[in-house]
Amino acid sequence: MLFGKHIPSYILWILLLCGSFPTVCFGQYHDLTSHFGFSINPTANSGLITYAIVETNKENKIVRRTILSRNNWILQMKGEQKSKANIEGVDLWSKHEIGDCFWMLDPNLDKYIAQNCETKVNIDDLWRLRYNRNPEYRQDKVTSDLNIVGGWAANPFRPNWPQVQILQNYGIIFISDFFFGEGMFQLLKDLQNPSWLETYKSAG
Repeated sequence: MLFGKHIPSYILWILLLCGSFPTVCFGQYHDLTSHFGFSINPTANSGLITYAIVETNKENKIVRRTILSRNNWILQMKGEQKSKANIEGVDLWSKHEIGDCFWMLDPNLDKYIAQNCETKVNIDDLWRLRYNRNPEYRQDKVTSDLNIVGGWAANPFRPNWPQVQILQNYGIIFISDFFFGEGMFQLLKDLQNPSWLETYKSAG
């Protein structure tokens, strides 16, 4: 009785409601699994590629995402930064046999190291899955390092339907979806296969 007198009745009703229907109060964000992911759909706080940790429910549906910078995403997958998607600090790049040439960062310049990897596809090429020309540069300016030309998509701003179907093998439905989990790691690995790239570029 003393307990009830000191707590407003509306709070008691809230406690009762939360006890009976916890998802009403706390949402559906319990029992989630965290994954690294990326999207070839740019957002307001990202560049051409959106890097994130996505959280999935028991049906493996994404219910929450946390946007990361490109470099923090790389380092967390390397196990060099604390991450809820890599609690044990495992080197996921090595575990999934993606290779150092794909992700390596210069610790001083904080960017991709191209040394001895000139013929390799790297993380900064992911935009090419969606575009056939880099939209961050003037379209009439052509550079020798393929910053403008050299995208893999059939259309200026999106892959064609046969290319989308290839990407759907890695777990997405729409090009705005996030690649994550095993499908994402397999895609990062396949990107380094010249025959896969030729199949993607010539699809359709």
